Amino acid sequence: MLVKLTDFFDQIQFDIKYATDDNFIGRPFLGYEKNLCLLHFDLVAPLQKVLACLKSTPYQLLIWDSYRPMQAIQDIYQWSLDRNDQIQKERFYPNVEKSELFDLGYLAMTSSHSRGIALDLTLVEKSGLQVDCGSSFDYFDPVSHFSSSIIKPEQYNNRLMLRELMQQAGFIPYEKEWWHFRLDCDLSNYPGQDILIK
Repeated sequence: MLVKLTDFFDQIQFDIKYATDDNFIGRPFLGYEKNLCLLHFDLVAPLQKVLACLKSTPYQLLIWDSYRPMQAIQDIYQWSLDRNDQIQKERFYPNVEKSELFDLGYLAMTSSHSRGIALDLTLVEKSGLQVDCGSSFDYFDPVSHFSSSIIKPEQYNNRLMLRELMQQAGFIPYEKEWWHFRLDCDLSNYPGQDILIK
């Protein structure tokens, strides 16, 4: 069952990038009609655990993506086929060819996001300033891999802090994207859904 983040949390910030022009396509994805954070109800308790751990720190969570309509994934795939559309290349994938984004594991035709059990997120100070994790969201490059040797020790420590918080609460990280976590669960219990975010 998908629920609204705001029905359960008022201390988690969200900025759903795929509902805006501020993403690697440069326009809202199909299916994202509103800047609304939906997630499976089973993520509520794990997120409450994360917040409990953050309570004594100066940090909060900022979510960039949660539930992702399957039509958005088809939209991404169609975008990937248009080799002439390189508008966002310099900002999001300067060192990778657009045609390789799927093969390299930065994009996929199946996603735990469409099951409602994945989150793309980071830590922010209560002022709203994002913690420096060495690369921006959806920067498709080896520097975004969790164990990148290119980043500074402080940036790695920030990634590690986020990863440990999420793992302790029952999430599994994705090595190629320091910001991506999915619920540790039997995926067969969470079929994909295609609901417009509106």
